[in-house]
Amino acid sequence: MFCHSFADYLTEELVQNLKNKFNEIGEIWRFVGFPDSYREQQTEEIRQQFIDLADRLLATNSKFRDDGLKYREYKLKEVNKILSDLSLPSFQLSEEFQTLIMQNKMLQKKFNELVVVKNERMSKLESLENKLQKINQLLGEIYQPTKFVTDIPSEMELKSLALILRDREKLLTDRKMKFESLKPALMKFTNDLEYKPENDDEKMLIVLNRDIIYSQFHINKLMSFLNKLSSLRETAKTQIEKQLEKLQQLYNRLDIDQKERDLFLMDLVGTLPRQQQLLDAEIAKYEIIKKNSIEKIIKNVRIELQALFEKCRVSQFDGYLMDSNEYTEELLNELEAEFNVLKIFHDKYQEVFEKLIEFEDSMECLIELERKSTDPNRFNNRGGALLQMERDRKICLKKLPKLEKEIRTLITMIETEHNIPLNSYGLDIDKYFEMNWEQLKDCKTITTASKNSKSQNTTESAKKINQNALSNKKGNRIPFSPRSVNQRVNKRELDEQPRSGKIAKRNIYDDIVKVDEGEKQFQVSIMVVNIEPYNVN
Repeated sequence: MFCHSFADYLTEELVQNLKNKFNEIGEIWRFVGFPDSYREQQTEEIRQQFIDLADRLLATNSKFRDDGLKYREYKLKEVNKILSDLSLPSFQLSEEFQTLIMQNKMLQKKFNELVVVKNERMSKLESLENKLQKINQLLGEIYQPTKFVTDIPSEMELKSLALILRDREKLLTDRKMKFESLKPALMKFTNDLEYKPENDDEKMLIVLNRDIIYSQFHINKLMSFLNKLSSLRETAKTQIEKQLEKLQQLYNRLDIDQKERDLFLMDLVGTLPRQQQLLDAEIAKYEIIKKNSIEKIIKNVRIELQALFEKCRVSQFDGYLMDSNEYTEELLNELEAEFNVLKIFHDKYQEVFEKLIEFEDSMECLIELERKSTDPNRFNNRGGALLQMERDRKICLKKLPKLEKEIRTLITMIETEHNIPLNSYGLDIDKYFEMNWEQLKDCKTITTASKNSKSQNTTESAKKINQNALSNKKGNRIPFSPRSVNQRVNKRELDEQPRSGKIAKRNIYDDIVKVDEGEKQFQVSIMVVNIEPYNVN
């Protein structure tokens, strides 16, 4: 063993060397003549000095050994702690490293390797958390540091954190795009309305600077602000439309030249408040002119009312408003008030009137098909004309009841919702449908009578059937619509008709005669065709 050989070697070397030295010292003490007490004292001091030197050497080396052991224990703990944080098995010192210095060197090397791995992961963690903290700040959220099972995140935990960061970055990008997409509309609305922000929040939203927080709260605020601006903008546009409609009425009633109208409309540009100001000024200008052109305007208003009468099928109206020759401002105001009320009535029931026209067209088509069914030449047609006529007749028969149901449903809904009765101006929808179906029934009576006349073979009987059919229930029939009257009576004849206290109702009998004259001629021609074969024989 090294310790025994070291002791033996050092003791033998020192004994030989010190023995010679001490012999020389003893000879000097004898020659000098030191007393025995002095010799004993010096001998004891020399002995004690050698013992103290050995003790100091032992203590120094013992301390070095103890420090090495403490270092080994400390490093081993540090290495195992890092291994534990890395979720790796603990480190065991190998038996091949027998000395303390070799063990400590091995531990230090292992520790340095683990520190590199730890620093890499902690660096990644710090980078990810810094980005997350910044993104959360931009999103207006408080960042909560991620908690891990150990002090050092694993590779899987770092990957999970990276995925969270990617999702947050995507959310931030989406919100930025949302803000940027809303910004043009925001700028347009504020410019169109010349809008002045009412508080700091609106100022911040209008500016939308780089320091804005892209939080859901701010997005909701921006959307709410945009909805507010959009509502204000729509209100302004609606007001402008009403102003334009009123101005157009003034133009029409005053017969303003089209060039003058176009010049103003070309200048009607810019922000909505500016357009409103221009329209207010233009309306005020023509309102003054209107007061000086009462008679002309009253006549134009009456023309507009006549157009609405036809659309709304008006049969009851105050005749004084339409016939009076007292062209006063009071009369004009009453006419305009009635026009506005009738315009509202037309707007509410517009879909009903359109369906009534569709109903009348289908009824006319069905009646025409019923009339054609008596044509003796119909069997000469080729190409499936008879089949097509039958298909059309079935379509009309199926369509008419459906249209009637839709019209009645619409009327009920409008009357309930707006509290405006359909018969406000004299249109009785029950009587309307009753008379239309009655007219179809009359037409079928004519068709049946015409077919029966073929078996009688006499001109007299055919004429009699024709006359009876034409006179059947004449007083209950009504024309299809005002369009039927307009097709037969020109505007000059309408202007020449006398006016009464109410607008004159259509003369039902005259309409029937006009409608049935064609039927009569057609039926007579049929009778002649049916009788001619017998005359030849």
